[in-house]
Amino acid sequence: MNTDTLILRFSDPEDIDTITEHQKIIHENGCVYWGWWKKDFETFPDNLNGAGEKEIWIIERDKNLFYKAKCLSIVIAKDKTQTPNVNLTPSYYNQKRQAAWFQLASLLEANESEYRNTCGGIPVTDATLFVVGKFPELIERPEWVDVDKGTSILHISDIHFGQFHNYPCKNNLSADCQPSLLEVVENKLHNKNIAIVVASGDFVSLCGKENFEEAQVFLDLLLNRLDIDKKRLLIVPGNHDRSLDDKSDGDPFEFYREFRESLLGIPKTQNIAYLKCFRLSTQWRITFSCLNSAKPINEKFKSDYKEYGKIDIVQCKELLEMLNYFLEVTVSADLQQEEYLAKKILNFCVIHHHMKRPVHLPKLDPDKKKDISLILNSRSFEDNLLKYGIRFLLHGHQHVSYPSVIANRDGQKLKFIDTLGVGSVGAKSEQGYDEFPWNSFSIYTPTDECLEIQVYDYKRNGERKTETYTVPYRPVS
Repeated sequence: MNTDTLILRFSDPEDIDTITEHQKIIHENGCVYWGWWKKDFETFPDNLNGAGEKEIWIIERDKNLFYKAKCLSIVIAKDKTQTPNVNLTPSYYNQKRQAAWFQLASLLEANESEYRNTCGGIPVTDATLFVVGKFPELIERPEWVDVDKGTSILHISDIHFGQFHNYPCKNNLSADCQPSLLEVVENKLHNKNIAIVVASGDFVSLCGKENFEEAQVFLDLLLNRLDIDKKRLLIVPGNHDRSLDDKSDGDPFEFYREFRESLLGIPKTQNIAYLKCFRLSTQWRITFSCLNSAKPINEKFKSDYKEYGKIDIVQCKELLEMLNYFLEVTVSADLQQEEYLAKKILNFCVIHHHMKRPVHLPKLDPDKKKDISLILNSRSFEDNLLKYGIRFLLHGHQHVSYPSVIANRDGQKLKFIDTLGVGSVGAKSEQGYDEFPWNSFSIYTPTDECLEIQVYDYKRNGERKTETYTVPYRPVS
């Protein structure tokens, strides 16, 4: 492999065919300028320089598209700079400043085999520019975190600090800030023996630093009251945690990455997808495959699907393969779930969006324009979860607590996943459904034969109710 070869990732903006727009200019003028839509956390590769011709590859990972380009020169800016020639740059972004401009003399479609012969694998991280032979790993091999006290998992979601938040902070952001939400939740968690906290996104109402600071104060205080260290807090972003400016040419998760770094000490350059694995004192081993379902939908219908979810299937598969490798379970086994259960291992996946429409939600009122924004590529996501032995899928998003089942029969073998949707822990009721005006959170406790689930519903006026049920690990005949 040529380690001087570069790879650029791209995706189509709304109503734009990126490749066609660039190929037209090459056909008419002999070359085109391609801008690097660098994310804020990315750094320049050592060999990114403007001297001499280079072969570069331009790929669309989600659609498995590969293009080989002849690059004549590269214009690099320490900050961002305008294109060297607006007439040789597609009009939809020839006024934008970019971190680098690649002068391309050709841009030809290729097949995956040709790409792999030149570049090896497909890079799976969140970055947009790579050097062949120097791909960063999606995740590091996880390590077991031993939990010496606590047996249950607290699941919260959709806190929505900011204008949609139902429990405003009493004292803004001072060190002794105690949001009334903290008091409400803490009161219900007394003696609940919490070992792990999962927060499945929508920490803020509208993506901004101030609201993320409020979310950090709340989570810091919650962990302190539960006497839980930050190694046992798991977070994923929701659609409200990304930039709402679809025209942004930076990283839509810039503020979320800053929040995560400040809260958990995770560098902004680290990927949003990750694995965490815990050993409880009850001998259960619990794993969490945490994925970002809130990536912007880069399709021609994007403007109508802003709240929908989408999973990066390449990243998902890489993560789950690492899980199987770490747990020493064979991917070709007929039922990984059985093998895992025999070893007292429970595999959870955490995302923000849900897979199916809650069956008990009211019919949509067109005047209210409420939408049931699912994961658009849920089928391929389901297939991977079932293939790699995930037993429970945790999510938030719809502000309604409800369970559902994903099942698939492979010959005589039944594979299934229980999805556990949690309601909003802190949003105003008008942000959900009038028929479900409760805030809520859930607690999951693994026992020998089933997962015990407690759902706590409450209102600001003091009303409360609790529902308890169990989900067996194996199908009931």
